[in-house]
Amino acid sequence: MIYYRQCLMKRKINDNVQAVTSWIPEKYAIKDKVIKLQSRETKEWSDGWIVTMIGIKRIDEKQVVVRSQDYKKTRKASDI
Repeated sequence: MIYYRQCLMKRKINDNVQAVTSWIPEKYAIKDKVIKLQSRETKEWSDGWIVTMIGIKRIDEKQVVVRSQDYKKTRKASDI
């Protein structure tokens, strides 16, 4: 079974710092590791993301799919 950790990744492009939080396979959840990430919308890969923080919760692949939809519920509850 593959386990995932929620991580914060950052990368610098020119003078801009981008940040993203995502569930990534546990084997890549290593502080300061440089990884590629795939866009959910375009399916394109981008290089140069540095794992800066690793969450303590560990979940399996099935739960990642469920958690990936949480933002929809948050948005409905918080939009005015």
